[in-house]
Amino acid sequence: MTLAITPREQAIADLARLGVAHKVIAVDLQLSPSVVSHTLCRLARRMNLGTRLELIQHLAHVESGSPERRDDDPRLTDAERATIQLALVGLRNSEIAARRSVAARTVANQLASAYRKLGVGSRAELAAWSSGARAA
Repeated sequence: MTLAITPREQAIADLARLGVAHKVIAVDLQLSPSVVSHTLCRLARRMNLGTRLELIQHLAHVESGSPERRDDDPRLTDAERATIQLALVGLRNSEIAARRSVAARTVANQLASAYRKLGVGSRAELAAWSSGARAA
């Protein structure tokens, strides 16, 4: 069964799959950021996915045709890699901190460091990078 989506939903999904930030998508498509966010949430629900992050990961995997993840990049420390893996399943910084027995600020610092090394600026971009939808 194929999911029928509107051209606007497709345009938003295509940009989100590439890791483009919601505000940038909104400007590019002349929409409000809340419309972009609600559209992605609605698509996630229609595809039986729990979060927008899962939707972006799903769209990236469908596009690449490969379920491989790239979070084993040698530029990352073990701590950054572990933090990224938990962020990619949708955990908040406080939840990651509790699981790893570190401070939430440590998690934020590890994510910021990983983002710098990988050239991404958000969890959505990280999800796209991890699935190979965007060149590192």
